[in-house]
Formats: sequence, C-alpha cells, structure tokens
Amino acid sequence: MNSQGAARMARSRPQWVLIALIVGFLAGLALQGQTAVVEGANLIGGIWLDLLRMTILPLVFALVTTGVADLRSRGAEAGALGWRLGLAIVVLLALAGASAGLIVPPLLALSPIDARAIAALAHASGEAAPAVPASALAGLRGMIPTNIVASAAAGAIVPLVIFAAALGAALGAMVPARADALLAPLRTLADAMILIVGVVLRFAPIGALMLGINLGATVGWAAVAALGYFLAISLLLSLVLITLSTLFAAMLGGVGLVAFVRAALPPQLIAAGTQSSLATLPTTLAAARQLGVSERDAAVALPLAVSVFKITGPSNGIAVGLALAWLSGTPVDAVHIAVAVPVAMLASLAILGVPGQVTMYAASGPVAVALGAPLGMLPVLIAVDPLSDMFRTASNVTAHLAVTCFAAAGVREAYPIGTEPINRPNGAVATPHP
Repeated sequence: MNSQGAARMARSRPQWVLIALIVGFLAGLALQGQTAVVEGANLIGGIWLDLLRMTILPLVFALVTTGVADLRSRGAEAGALGWRLGLAIVVLLALAGASAGLIVPPLLALSPIDARAIAALAHASGEAAPAVPASALAGLRGMIPTNIVASAAAGAIVPLVIFAAALGAALGAMVPARADALLAPLRTLADAMILIVGVVLRFAPIGALMLGINLGATVGWAAVAALGYFLAISLLLSLVLITLSTLFAAMLGGVGLVAFVRAALPPQLIAAGTQSSLATLPTTLAAARQLGVSERDAAVALPLAVSVFKITGPSNGIAVGLALAWLSGTPVDAVHIAVAVPVAMLASLAILGVPGQVTMYAASGPVAVALGAPLGMLPVLIAVDPLSDMFRTASNVTAHLAVTCFAAAGVREAYPIGTEPINRPNGAVATPHP
C-alpha cells in the first residue's frame, strides 16, 4: 500500500509543480509592486536553485568520464545484431543533438517575444550571464584544461568536459580491473549527486511557487508567451525526430517508407497516451514483426533499445539549454553548441533508469552549463515539461522501431533465410546448411 502511494506521488509530482507554477504566477500578478514579498520569494526560490546548482560540476565530471569509459571499453561486442543496434543508436543520438543545434537557434532568433520581455526574463532568472569570448575561435585554446582544478573552481564546464572525456577514453582502454578502481568511485559520485537532486526536487512545488511569484510580478504575461513559444519548438523537434527515424528505417532498415509509417502509427498513439515507452513495448513488438523482423530479433533488440535509447535526450537537452540562454539573454556560439552535443549524448545514455524530473535535470543541466546558460529558469521549463512529454515519447518509440529494423536487416544480410545461427546451450553457434 505504501509503495503504491509512493508511486502515485512520484507520478503526480510534475503536475503539482505545474500547478504551483501557475498559482505562483497568478499570485505574482496580484503582488506587482509589493517589493518585500517578491524579494522574499526570490530569496526562497534562489536558495532552492542553489541547492540544485551545487551538483552540476561533480555530476558532469562523473557522467562524462564513466560514459566515455563504458563506450570505449565495450567497443565492438559480439553479435551482428548488437553491433548494428549500438551503431544505429549512436548515429541517431548524434543526429538528434545536431538537429536541435541547427533548428532551435534560428527559431529563437525569430521569436515574436518583445526584446524588453526577454530582458525582464533575464532579470527574473536571478543570474548574470557568464562572460563569453568576443568570437567563437577566441576561446578554443581556453577550452584545453591546463589546470583542471582551477577550471572546476571557476565553474568552466567545457574544459572539465574535455578532461573528463580524455580521462574516460584512457580508462576505457585500460585493463578493467585497474580502471574500475577509479570508475567505481565516479559511478558512486554520480549516483550520489542524482540522489541529492532527487531530494531537492521533492521541494520542487515550493521552488516553482516562488519562481512563479517572481515571474508574475516582474515579467507578467510575456512569460506565458515565452513558455508557449518554447513548447511549440519542442513539438516541432519531436516531429523532426519522428521524420529522421522514419527515413533512417526506410533508407537503411530494409523496410518501405509507407509500410513503416503504417506500422509505427499504433505504437506512436499508445506512446502519446501513456507517455511510457515500456508500456508501448508489446505494440512495438507487433509492429516490428509486421515489418518483417523475426520474433527472435525483435525480442532481443527492442527491449534493449527501450532500456538504453532515448532519441529525444540530446535534442531536448540542447533545446532546453538554448532556451535558457535565450530567456537569460546569454549569447551562444557554434563552438559551444558543438561541444554541448556530445555532452547531451553522454548525459542521455548515463542517466537511463533515473525517474521523473531527476532525469530532465540530470540530462539538461550539464548541457545548459556547457552552453554557458544560467540555470535560473530551468525549474520553470521542468514544470511545463509534461505538456510536451507525450510527443517526445512518440518520438522515442518511433526511433526504437527504426533501430530494430536496421539491426535486424544486418542479420538478414549476414545470414539469409535458412542459414541463421543456432544458439546452443553451451554458447557455441552453429550455422545450418540451407
């Protein structure tokens, strides 16, 4: 009974955060001019935000190091199905991050939101925009961490990410027994940071209430317009990812374009309704068999894809980071976006299995810092996240089906019908003659 109650509370928390944000915003509208009340709300909300911010640097370092090490050490594992599935996942994650990096900045530049409203939002975030180089190339040398301790102390996330990626690659190339001596504490550090974030997010309704008061009192209805515009961009990104996955399956997965669209529609509808890729798995398995994937291959590839792959992870992280930069008036150049894409990919792989809002914070927070964007408005975007989650879930399910078709196509090419390998109990593999 207690576990069921806890589960219901976990599911309802995003809704409570959204309700708290709306109530706070309306209260802020009514409290315009009440300086003392607004300053008190800013103080409480600021303390809550600082508790979240303190986890960013250790979380980024631990996630990137262990993520790169895992990718480097696994290399090309046995099995054509697993190898092709991993390749497809990496390619689509990179395409998702790059798509967001290309699509979101010009859309934000075309925003109909008044410049004065953006300035008010920047003031409401409670953070000064970090300094950026005069040109994109001017900061390239500064990205090399000649003193990693000084970079961490200064909050310079990009040098920290570069060092963490280099360290992770080196650890992945070492003998596992030696590498685990350092990787195990780093994994524990990442788990501890995520646990802290989870505890802080239990008070998210209070933080959202205070931030809502601040927005209502200082920005007004322009904040609603800005959030609506961000949600529209998020919906567009979901449609782009569905299109990318469909084209990937049609061009490289050995299935027809029309056939894939028809087969993917039922899982997409169920995914949008349930907002759960796992709940959609039976329907997705049926769609894979409809597209000619053998029951054996689908039973292996699809559950693995569901458990380790969210195509919306990098794109949503990049979109949220760029939106935070836009809302705070922070300029972002191409170099920052190029560095943030692999950070978003690694973050989306590293935080799988983490529940609810912790996932969005752990995936989006490091990317926002890599882009140089302040995190003051991140809880507001987390609060409205459920409104776009149904479309992201449909995108994820489409990508799961696409990578399964690609992986199975490679197995069919390697082993034509009648020559598939037979798995024996002792692990040996025999190939029957046609």
